[in-house]
Amino acid sequence: MRRLHLKDHRAEQRLFARRAAFAAALAALAIGAVAARLVQLQVLEHRRYSTLSHENRVRLVPLPPPRGLIFDRNGT
Repeated sequence: MRRLHLKDHRAEQRLFARRAAFAAALAALAIGAVAARLVQLQVLEHRRYSTLSHENRVRLVPLPPPRGLIFDRNGT
């Protein structure tokens, strides 16, 4: 008795190939978007963020001492 094949393997292979190509294109698009943003931040906007970081790092804030007057042993 002959076996009856219900699945079309060629059609399934084509479907898998299309889905794999779509997933690869989507992954390449996502990696490209991340790379473009990296170039924008690191190369194009370097000077802006460098200035912002310097201003954030160097800030003079005068703080009064948390103690009273200091006297020497003679009381002055």
